[in-house]
Amino acid sequence: GYTLGIDNDQQAIENAERNKNINSSKIELMHSHNYNHKKNFDIVIANILSNTIINLKDRLISSLRPNGKLILSGILKNQSAEVINHFCPDINLSITGESEDWVLLYGKT
Repeated sequence: GYTLGIDNDQQAIENAERNKNINSSKIELMHSHNYNHKKNFDIVIANILSNTIINLKDRLISSLRPNGKLILSGILKNQSAEVINHFCPDINLSITGESEDWVLLYGKT
């Protein structure tokens, strides 16, 4: 399948390019400013802080195909309820993993 990685930090993209080459991964990487949002995906993963995830809610959900999966990380446990509530009723998120003060949220359209 097609895999696309998007970031707003050019240094992160350069690091991902190096890792992609080391691991012989087939992934397209681009800066968020160059993303035209014309594709939909079976799985969308976002690893950013809660406020940014909330601000990107519509874009994240509209990037999903029907029955698509949304995976969100980079969320502090004490902020998870706010993220979950913000995404309802468009997508029902639940905590599927925890590590120290961080949680992993998962939902399906």
